[in-house]
This record gives sequence, C-alpha cells and structure tokens, in this order.
Amino acid sequence: MISNPILHDIIKSELDYNAKAIFELCKTAPSVKNSNLFKKDYWTFKESRQEQLNCRYHQADCVWYFDGKKNDNYYIVHEVKTGRYSISDIYSKYRTGNSGQIWIWGWKEINDTKVLAGTDARKIKRIDIELLKPLLAGELSWMLKRLLE
Repeated sequence: MISNPILHDIIKSELDYNAKAIFELCKTAPSVKNSNLFKKDYWTFKESRQEQLNCRYHQADCVWYFDGKKNDNYYIVHEVKTGRYSISDIYSKYRTGNSGQIWIWGWKEINDTKVLAGTDARKIKRIDIELLKPLLAGELSWMLKRLLE
C-alpha cells in the first residue's frame, strides 16, 4: 500500500483524463459492476471535471456527469484515498441526494475494513485502486521513458 500525495494526484488526474477508459474498467469492479449505469442505456456519459466544487464548497477529486433520456442528469463524485479514511466524513462532505453517488477509490486492504449499511450502501461505493494498476503502470512507464530520453 502506498500513501502518497503524488500518487493521489496521479489517480485524480487519470479519473478525469481517462474517464471513459476507467468507466469501462469499472464494469468489472465487484462493488459497481451491477450498477444501472452499466446495465441500461438510459444514462450517457457527458463529461468529467477534476477538482469540482459542490454547493457547500468542498472540492471533489473528480466528478463524472451523465445525461438521462428525460433531460435529467446523474453524477458520480470520486474521492481518492491512498491512506486511511472515514466513510461518514466523506458522506457528510459530498451528500449527493437522489441524483448521484460517491465512489471512494482506496486500497483493497483499507476498503475491506469499511462496512456499508442502509443509505451508505446505495450511495457510496468503494472501488479498489488496484483496478487501475494496469492503466497507471502503462501511463507512468510511457512518461518515464519520455522523461529519460
């Protein structure tokens, strides 16, 4: 497990710049693969925004926006945690109402210690950072090679 602010920022950037590729990867993540976002064609991915402020002026690491077929919208607030975290603290910062979810990207070792119940289980999803390893390794390898040329 790596707890590092640079890794946090790299993951946050990947969630924004490679949102569509990561969205496809999420279709295999046990905690979210059964989401209606993947099963139905009602929602269409619209855009991704990094460091988006919410109405209480908390800055989310990344937010994905989706358009619905009835001119409605849905969003996913992404919170990256490369160390320990509190689900209740995150939920109180980003309460999404009925039109969104909060996805916490954390290490499997930490995520497995977190228990979700009731509203938390519907609104908050824990996704293991390990899911991103192949994508991150490829991107970082490419950048390092270019830096060393």
